[in-house]
Amino acid sequence: MRDETLNPGTQLLANRYALGDVIGKGGMGLVYRAWDSVLERDVAVKVLHRLALEEEVNRARFTSEANTLAELNHPGLITLYDAATDGDEPYIAMELIEGETLSRYCKGEPLSPHEASRVGASLGETLGYVHSRRIVHRDLKPSNVLLAETGEIKLGDFGVARALDSADRLTGTGLTMGTAGYLSPEQVRGEEIRESSDIYSLGLVLIEALSGRPAYRGEPVAVAVARLHNPPRIDVDIPAGLAGLLTAMTDNDPGQRPEADEVAGQLRAFHERGDGAMATQVVNLPAPVRHGIPESPDVGVPAQTRRARGNHVAPSTAGLEALAADFGVSTLLEPPQIEATQTPTRRHASSSRPSRTIPRTDPHGLPRHSINTDSGELPHRRELRERRRRPRRAIVALAVLTAAAIASALLVTLFF
Repeated sequence: MRDETLNPGTQLLANRYALGDVIGKGGMGLVYRAWDSVLERDVAVKVLHRLALEEEVNRARFTSEANTLAELNHPGLITLYDAATDGDEPYIAMELIEGETLSRYCKGEPLSPHEASRVGASLGETLGYVHSRRIVHRDLKPSNVLLAETGEIKLGDFGVARALDSADRLTGTGLTMGTAGYLSPEQVRGEEIRESSDIYSLGLVLIEALSGRPAYRGEPVAVAVARLHNPPRIDVDIPAGLAGLLTAMTDNDPGQRPEADEVAGQLRAFHERGDGAMATQVVNLPAPVRHGIPESPDVGVPAQTRRARGNHVAPSTAGLEALAADFGVSTLLEPPQIEATQTPTRRHASSSRPSRTIPRTDPHGLPRHSINTDSGELPHRRELRERRRRPRRAIVALAVLTAAAIASALLVTLFF
């Protein structure tokens, strides 16, 4: 089937832009490398699919993205050059960033805590500026973070961004704003979205950058609802202070998350200390701790009083049913079965709360089974005993063979 977009190389878009290779794909359109024949420079041009133009909400969202970019001017954002949102060929011409996305980069090799703190500090500063303009990004994810060859870090794709003061809600039928793996709990519950939602998403982005894999994996519906029941886990060894900051950023309560400028400042301090300072305290901890932010010796995340477990805000039935309708399923009231991570972890030194997960294996790595009611002995203990006997049996067999060989040699010597 032929792509329902402009055919590169056959014509100039708006009598100006010669489209080249596709460098990015989205739900509504494509991003091309292009040549600006007027100013004679390389640019990135985003165009809508023909089918996307059939729904007016998509054109309105495209127009909103262009207007949002026109209002913003920051080194951490992609610069808008030109836009045309009317007619049959709407487009947005932007600064071309030579580099790759954070998503693709981390698949090859996860970032070190030192490098992740630099990326996080830059994104935190950019979000601080965006939030100061009363705008929420709403779709922060690794594929929207560009790592330029020059070392710059750019935040892109404001297609679902929303001004906090705006009453317009550009949500089409059957669509959920954001990407399932990086939604904040309040987005899943259908609650009001504030700046703290971006902070939660940034926390998930940094966890993925450090581990090389998303914090939540699986089908979109299961992934979206999972964060309502299970906090994200940090399954890599990182400095205690950085773990404490990520714990605060991914707190289920939006009011307990730090602001973007605070995140940027603490991560910048991390980076400036260098690898040596960051390696002094290493911890592997599930995040977040819901009853209190662990006090961090490195970053200094303050301990705060939390609401009791019984006082947390439960997801509303209407919100979950609305999300179910968006994803095309019958209900989300029954929590999905999410496979628990089996990686053993050590808790933060300042947390006295016992682990909530029960290991599926015993300390020797053997699976736990039910008790054998006939002998009263745990099967994994019997397996362990048999495993320990195997080397002994091998040694005995070797000794018998050696003795037999010596005896045979003596007999041959006596007779001959």
